[in-house]
Parts: sequence; structure tokens; C-alpha cells
Amino acid sequence: MLPDEFIQDAINRGARDGIESLDIDQRMVFLIYEAEIDCDMNGLDTFLSRYRANWMADAAAAFEAIGATAIAAGLRAISPETSRDDPILDRVNELITNRTGYNYDAIRCVVSMRRSLDQKDSPPMPPTSSNTSADNKANTIRWFEEVWNQRRDQTITELLTPNSLPHGLGDLLPGPDGFRPFHRKMLAAFPDLKVEIHQTIGEADLTAIRFSMRATHTGDTLGFPATNRPVLTHGLCLVRWENGKIVESWNEFDSAGVIPALATPA
Repeated sequence: MLPDEFIQDAINRGARDGIESLDIDQRMVFLIYEAEIDCDMNGLDTFLSRYRANWMADAAAAFEAIGATAIAAGLRAISPETSRDDPILDRVNELITNRTGYNYDAIRCVVSMRRSLDQKDSPPMPPTSSNTSADNKANTIRWFEEVWNQRRDQTITELLTPNSLPHGLGDLLPGPDGFRPFHRKMLAAFPDLKVEIHQTIGEADLTAIRFSMRATHTGDTLGFPATNRPVLTHGLCLVRWENGKIVESWNEFDSAGVIPALATPA
């Protein structure tokens, strides 16, 4: 089942049979969907009235899994004693309504990553390259360490195929030459950029990585003057490998929230 079909099935099954009928991955999708619908239509209080008693920890974990750390922290700050006029409720409602820190691609990325680990009992997938899962995980770490932390341009050529296609980074052209302008723009805007890797997972020709990025905005290549503000963002990346090179990637990080925040006067 494709991730989109999995997501829709989780939503339909949860609505029909209740949240108790769902496995952990389906529950993650369903709780995010329920929070979005309630905040969009009636407000966070409706969601809390149904799920605060038994499922708040699961809801916070669901948003954290897709990189929406501000929403996760807000949900964890809400306790049974939190009053209806507490400002935290309006703040979390706003974050969810604005989809702060994530979008649909983030959910699809996490579902794909988690489901690949759940398929250990399935027949093995036919290999698409001579590289092992361990090789692909090592190359995933190498990409982030060398391309971003060491600023090694040659690694871009060594690890991207000529037609490598990135998703979630804007309208980039394929291959190394398509990626380099994005790479240079980001490093010019954030010269002290540093990526920290928190987790890597490998299955067949896919790898997934969870990371965070710290930097200071001291360059003007984002379309507005440098703000000298510190930045912390969290991200997820799903990568498909073939013969030791990246052929496709799906990227999700809070650029949609970070860049507008930088552009807003302090």
C-alpha cells in the first residue's frame, strides 16, 4: 500500500472503528488529522475534550515524529488542570491551524520510513543496486557531514546521479549542477551552519535520517537583509539510492516557518 493510501485508510478506519482499533503508525496519522480538523473548524478545545484523557502523549509524539516540535511541546504543556482561558490553548491552536513546522510531505515521509521498518516479515525486496543498506546509511551520513558541515563540493558530484531529483527544496534542476545553487545560497545566508544527525534508518534501497540544523543568519541571499538572528530547525530526509548514489530524495524541514520568521522585523 502506498503512503497516501495508508494515510487515507488510517483516517477512514479511525473514524469508523475508533482510535483503539489503530496500530501505532495509523494512530499517528489519525491524531494529526483529528487535531487539524478540530482546530480548523471548532478549535483545539474540541480535540482536547475527546483525546486529552488518554491520547495526549500519543498526539504530542505524533507531531514530534514529523518535525513539528513546537506543536509537540505545546501539547505536552497542556495538562488536565489547564483552564480554557490559558493562552497556551490559543497558541497551540494557531500552530496547528497554520501547519507550523510540517506539511503533508512530512507525514508521507515519516509514514514511508516507519512502514519500511514494519515490513521485516515481508518477502525481501529485489535489490536495485550492489550497495547494502549499511553502505547507504554510511553514505547518507557522509552526505550531511561532508556537503553541509565540511562544505566539500566534490561530494555533491560523487553522491548525486546526473538526474537525481530532490523534493521539498524548491524548484531545483536535477543532478549536481541543479543542487549547487541551493547549497551555495544556504551557506552564504548561514555561513556557520552546522547539521547534527540524530537518527538514521536503512531498508533495502531507502534510508531515512532525522537531523537538526543550527546557524546564524548573517548573509543576504534569501531575498532580504541579514538579521544576525540564530536559527534552529529540525528536519527529515528520505533518500533512494542506486549503486551508491542518490537518485531521489524527499526533504522536510521548517524552512517555511524559519524564513518568514527571519523576514519579519524583530
